[in-house]
Amino acid sequence: MREILCSGLRTGVLVTTMVLAPIAPAQCGPEGWLEEFWYGVTGGSCSYGTPEAAFYPSFPQCDGRSEILLFDDEFSGTDLDSRAWRIQPWGQAYLTTDDVQEYNSLDNIVVQDGTCHVIARRENVTRRAIGYLGDEVILGDGLPNLRSFDFTSSNIWSSFRFGQGTYEIRFRVDVQPGMFPAFWIFSSIDNIWNEIDWFELVGHEPNSWLGTLHHDSEGNGCNNFCAEKVENIADFNQWHVIKGVYDFDHISWYLDGLLLHKKTRYVTAGGNMVECGENVSNQILFQRPYWPNYGGYIIFNMAVFRGDNAPLPEFESADFEIDYIKYYKKDACCGDVTLSDNASLGLNNDPEVYNYVCAENITVQSGVQLQNGQNLALIATEEIDLQPGSEISTGAYFTTRIQPEVIPCCDIVLIGERPNVFTPNGDGVNDNYCIQASGATSYTVTVTTSPWNVPFFSGSGSIAPGQTLICVWDGAGIESGDVYNVLIELRNACTQGQGILIGGYVHAFKSAPIEPHVIPNGAQFVRGVEFDPLLGGGLDTTALAHADTSVPSWDFTLTPNPSKGETVLVLDTEMTVASEDVNVQGILGNEVRFTTEMTNSGVRLRLMNAQEGIYLVSVYHQGVRRSHALVVNGQLE
Repeated sequence: MREILCSGLRTGVLVTTMVLAPIAPAQCGPEGWLEEFWYGVTGGSCSYGTPEAAFYPSFPQCDGRSEILLFDDEFSGTDLDSRAWRIQPWGQAYLTTDDVQEYNSLDNIVVQDGTCHVIARRENVTRRAIGYLGDEVILGDGLPNLRSFDFTSSNIWSSFRFGQGTYEIRFRVDVQPGMFPAFWIFSSIDNIWNEIDWFELVGHEPNSWLGTLHHDSEGNGCNNFCAEKVENIADFNQWHVIKGVYDFDHISWYLDGLLLHKKTRYVTAGGNMVECGENVSNQILFQRPYWPNYGGYIIFNMAVFRGDNAPLPEFESADFEIDYIKYYKKDACCGDVTLSDNASLGLNNDPEVYNYVCAENITVQSGVQLQNGQNLALIATEEIDLQPGSEISTGAYFTTRIQPEVIPCCDIVLIGERPNVFTPNGDGVNDNYCIQASGATSYTVTVTTSPWNVPFFSGSGSIAPGQTLICVWDGAGIESGDVYNVLIELRNACTQGQGILIGGYVHAFKSAPIEPHVIPNGAQFVRGVEFDPLLGGGLDTTALAHADTSVPSWDFTLTPNPSKGETVLVLDTEMTVASEDVNVQGILGNEVRFTTEMTNSGVRLRLMNAQEGIYLVSVYHQGVRRSHALVVNGQLE
C-alpha cells in the first residue's frame, strides 16, 4: 500500500493522509515511462492510477485557426478591476500543509504605474480564516474561524472561467526564502476538480521553475498529479514571460519563448507521445489520468511557507510584480454579425462563463443592453459598430478589440450536387472533374477503379480565396465508359481532424460531350463526414444517349437504412443476383467483411464488426454497377 497526502490547497477542503488502493511508484509519464527535459538539472514526481484506454481509428489534425486575444489586463489603473478579479472565494491557505498567511484581504494588492503588486508581509493580524463564516465556527483543524496570523498576502482569482487556450503573464518576483508565488488555473465541477500550474517558484530554490498538472478524477478529494521542475533556469528577480498552452492534445510551458516542457494527453502502449496531425490509425491510446478535463479561473498569489522553508527572521516583505495577464483562444471569426437585442448575444446563464463574439465585422444595434454583472467581449478583424441606443450598464464587464492579424475562416459548404459524369475527351467541355464549394483552401483527391478499387490517380492542390469551382482530376488515361470511385477531401484552417469528404462513383466517357448530370439523392452528414451517397437512382438515360451508350434499367433499395449493420437488399426488378455480385466497402474504399442470405424479400446483408459510419453497398449486374450508402448507427447484438 502507498500513502498519498491529498492536499486541500486548491479545494478549500481539509483532507488528511489517506490510504488508497495499491499504486505502483511512478516517474513522470504513465506507469513509469520517463520523459526528458531540455534544460538544466531537472526532476519531477507523479502519482496516479491506471491510464484510461481508448481505441482511435485516427487522430485529429491540428487546429489551424488563428488565436484571438480574448482577455487582457495590463493594470493601467490605480485599483484592481473588481469586475475582472476577486479575492480567493473560499477557505484560506492556512488549512494546507505549508502555508501560514492570511489571504482574505485586498490590503496586500497595490496597482500603480502600470503593474500589479502582490505583497507578502510579516505582520500579526486577527481575522476570520473564512470570510463568510462566523467568528466562533470551528473549522477542520479544530480551531475557531477567528484567529491570529503571522503573515499576510493575497490570492487573486479571475471573476470568469476560461477553457483551452494560451495563458500568459509577464512578471518579476522578489525571491526570498519562504516565498511561494504562483500563476495557475483551477476549476471544480460536481466535486471533481482539476488544476494547471503554469509556474510555481519556491524561495529556497530561487532560480527553479515548477509546473504541475492535477486532476481529482474520482471526486474523492485526492488527485492524480505530475509535477515537473527545471532548475537553474532563470533569475526571476528580473522580468520574464511565462506562457502556458492548453490544447486538446497537449499542454506546453514556455519561458521567454523557450519550451520548458510538454505533456501530451495521449500516449501509445509503448509510451510514445501522440500529438495532433500524427499518422495514428487503429491504435489503442492511453489518456494520462492527471489530464485536466476543463480550464478554470485564472489565479495569481504569493503564499508563505512554514517549517524548514519558512521566511528568515529578518524577513519583512516580498513583492510579486505583474506587468500583464492575457488569455488567447483559437476561433474562426467568420463573416459579419449583427447583434440586435440581448437574445442575440447568446450570453451563458452562468455569470462566471466568459462570453465573446468574434467576426469580421460586428454591428451592435440599439436593442442591446448589457446589464450589471454580465460580461461580453467583442473581437473583430475589421470593424465594430456600436450604434446609438446600445447600452452598457455600470458593473458590466465589456471590452472591444480590433485584431486585423486574425485570419477568418468559414465553414466549407458544398454548392449544388456532386457530378457523377464527366467527359475528358479534349473538346473543351466537361474535360475536368470539378465540384463547387465555398470556404475551402486546399483539397486532396483519390481515384480508384471500380469495382476492384485499384489505385488510379491521386493529387492535391490549393484553392484561391473566393474560388468556388474546384477541378481536381483531368481524367488522363481513362477508358471510356469506365466507372471510378472518386474521394475528395476539402480543408481549411478551421477543419479539425478529418476534412469534409465528398465522394462517390463517377462515369467517365470520351465518345461524346455531355453535360454533367447529377441525381438528387440527399447528402447525409455522419460524425463530421459529409458524404454524397452516389448515383441515387442511376444515370439519366437522356443525357447518356448523347454519349452513345446505354444503361440497363434496374436498381435496388436497402431496408432498414440506417441500421445496426444488418439490412435487406431489395431489387426493383425480377432478376437473380449471386452473392459474388454483392460488395460492401468503407467510405475510403476498404473492403468490409459481410455475409449474405437469400430470403423471400431479398438478400439479407450482415456486416461483421462494423463501426458506426457510412458504407457503400454495390451490386454488379448486366455490366452495370449500382451503389447506395448504408448508414450504420449502432452495433449488432
